[in-house]
Amino acid sequence: MGISDEDFDSGDALFDDIDEDDLIFDALEEAGVMNPTKKHSRGKENDVQDLAPAKKARRGSFSLTENSSKGRLGETQRIQLARKLLADKFGYKEFRHEQEAAIARLLDGENALVVFPTGAGKSLCYQIPAIAFTELDRQTKERQANDSGITIVVSPLIALMKDQVDALKRRGIAAECMDSTKTWDEIQKINKDLREGQLRLLYCAPERLNNEGFVETMKRVKGGVRMIGVDEAHCISEWGHSFRPDYLKVARFVQEIKAERVICLTATATPPVVKDICQAFDISDQGVFRTSVYRPNLRLEAEAVKVKDDKYELLFKFLKTHPGSTLIYTTLQKQAEELAAHLTKQGVPAAHFHAGMKVDEKRLIQDDFMSSKIQTVVATIAFGMGIDKSDIRNIIHWDIPSTVEEYCQQVGRAGRDGKPSYCMLYLCREDFWIKENFARGDLPSRNSLRNLLKEIFDGDVVKLPLGETFKFEANGQYYPRLKSMNTPESKAILKHAKKAKKFHSIDPTKVAKEEGLRRNEIINLLNDLNNSGAIVLTVGGVEQKYKVMDKLPKTDTAIDDLTDKLYDDLKRREKQALDRLKDVIDLVTAPKCFGLSIAQHFGMDLPGNKKKCGHCTFCLKGAAVKLPPSSPKQVDRAAINKVLISTDIRDDARFLARIAFGIKSPRVGKLKLDRSPVFMSMADHDFDAILKEFKKACHEKDE
Repeated sequence: MGISDEDFDSGDALFDDIDEDDLIFDALEEAGVMNPTKKHSRGKENDVQDLAPAKKARRGSFSLTENSSKGRLGETQRIQLARKLLADKFGYKEFRHEQEAAIARLLDGENALVVFPTGAGKSLCYQIPAIAFTELDRQTKERQANDSGITIVVSPLIALMKDQVDALKRRGIAAECMDSTKTWDEIQKINKDLREGQLRLLYCAPERLNNEGFVETMKRVKGGVRMIGVDEAHCISEWGHSFRPDYLKVARFVQEIKAERVICLTATATPPVVKDICQAFDISDQGVFRTSVYRPNLRLEAEAVKVKDDKYELLFKFLKTHPGSTLIYTTLQKQAEELAAHLTKQGVPAAHFHAGMKVDEKRLIQDDFMSSKIQTVVATIAFGMGIDKSDIRNIIHWDIPSTVEEYCQQVGRAGRDGKPSYCMLYLCREDFWIKENFARGDLPSRNSLRNLLKEIFDGDVVKLPLGETFKFEANGQYYPRLKSMNTPESKAILKHAKKAKKFHSIDPTKVAKEEGLRRNEIINLLNDLNNSGAIVLTVGGVEQKYKVMDKLPKTDTAIDDLTDKLYDDLKRREKQALDRLKDVIDLVTAPKCFGLSIAQHFGMDLPGNKKKCGHCTFCLKGAAVKLPPSSPKQVDRAAINKVLISTDIRDDARFLARIAFGIKSPRVGKLKLDRSPVFMSMADHDFDAILKEFKKACHEKDE
């Protein structure tokens, strides 16, 4: 049975490869819901690098299975409660797709992974359980009032966290966001609510999990941590298109605070990524809930042009025949500005949007787009994150996206009201250079990597003392509170905390050693004093430290071996980035339905095992999109010689190739070669071909 247009409502969006500082705009409230089904599928498993799995948290005092020793609630009762909350708090009559099954598993105390497409309502899968715990505790009488614990939601997107919290508060749900923009008074209010068991959901960024004080506070939060929601969970996988090392610490955090259950959420998980997530958070096959990425109301189209300038006429024609709110995605900020200006000049009012603009400017454009004062926005990928505008009619890719995942996230912002919407991708060989430039820009030469390692290992390893200085400003409650406690830790703080003009300072490590106490207990007490408002705590003198895990290589042979190992890994990453770009090209140029190709990319099929969606460019024309032919470019020997004449460097062939191809780096800038006529003089060549020529000039062996 196929999926109808109405099966897709507006909801949360995916925001990959974006720095948090870029995300200053608001995301409107989550509104996506889905139909219940009993099926849940798992993609094909490939060989992937294992991640240390998080141990399944013990359920402790919370058990709602049929064999619970007291206050038993059956699955039917739990689901009835979830449906009631859906209607009362969110205004929806029913769940859709796999939402209900995922929520039922969480209420049963198990872990889950939810893989829903952009706009399909992932957030409800943790919001409903988070507010259900209190009512379930009341019915089972297993916990006292205000002892129902907290749900922590980990997300890399500050703007989205803030806006989800605002939306929850409007619905009368106690939620807060712990982020760096909060004032001291706001933090104190959050800590007070945590102590008193008033909060149901707490949002934070993954980087906060590195904060020792935050971790200790969460360990002792009233009622415990009932659930952790891991948004953008694909970031934990090195196989994913937006791997974030900080996400590897989330599984450790789950263990440290003894969270009862975990739900991971993503819209872009290929089978290897699904496997990584499940390994990291101990999620069984039965805990994986996936829905089709197919959107029947989206018409996926593509057109190929010979040169970039040919796109303009096609774009004007498209906009004239496809009215409505439109997002046009470019790669570079300058492109967004120039294209918006050109459209406006041609009688199509358009605004540009990118991360380099001022906050107020971006806010105004977002507001005008949401209110339809502006119909067309030309933007980099910084726009669209958290935008819950249901009537976006057109998504246009002026340049080719970097990955299939990025493409799906962006087209997923169209037609959330279920009405027909159009997604056009303009394909041109000239565009490939920009994306290849980005992919190759992260790979240094082997020689540069070896020099770095030699510099590190030739130096002395300095053993830094463990410890840091905690500074705090005390108020009138400080001395009375500590004296009344009369504990070894309180006495130690009174004894060792030294006051200067305004601040006290104390080194917990040193104090613990001298007094024979546990360092974490001293820190816990300092955090308690801070949370209660008795002191205002800061941490000073903190340094990043690295632990030497193995014997350091000292000989040239050992350093060469390590260089080869690291360089091979970096080359693998470069190849992955280039392969992902090729996947996008293949998606729109292969003799195959676009919708089917996307579904299979994520290890799925079209609904009903159909082989065609019936409304993409391939299905409508019955033929693949063909790029205009290009003759193989013969290496320009004269251009090679000009690069060699411009610099006397002969020990780094890749560096010379980067100059010719137009890839910037600090070294290129320092030598001012980016201002030279030879910079980017061979951008139309095959990079590997010119690299081979420079290796000959430098007498280097092939990598």
